Amino acid sequence: MNEQGDFPVEEVEDFQKQLKEIEKKLGTSNILQPSDQTLEEQYITRLEHINYSSESTYRGKDLVLDFLGRVTLWSEIMLQRQGKIQERFQDKLDELSKIRSTLEKLHLTQAWSLRETDLWSYQRRLDRFDESRVNGMFVDAEGVPAEVYEQRV
Repeated sequence: MNEQGDFPVEEVEDFQKQLKEIEKKLGTSNILQPSDQTLEEQYITRLEHINYSSESTYRGKDLVLDFLGRVTLWSEIMLQRQGKIQERFQDKLDELSKIRSTLEKLHLTQAWSLRETDLWSYQRRLDRFDESRVNGMFVDAEGVPAEVYEQRV
């Protein structure tokens, strides 16, 4: 959704309406509490508190509420950013978008004759892209990690 040329505002707003309906069905309200933190900081805080290990005792509703809160936050971040990322990561997004577009075209036009060896070069490009991360984070030319939004896009 984020990599599209025209940001689909209506699609995200429709998605948010569905999230509100789920929130009502669960009998909760205002899953996002007012905070002096930015949306990204709230999202990171929620991620830091996740512990879904086998030893933790979560009730099903707690898991759903946690996930609902994160998804709601993420949709707010998407609307705020309108699909735009920092210029310093635009080249990475362009490269990934180009690979995706090429693979989609291959899938549509040559799916019946596509072989595993035909995909090898794309797999290597994606591997190199993945290996460029530092501690799991994409970094710019100066070694500064991307914000959460750019990481997720």
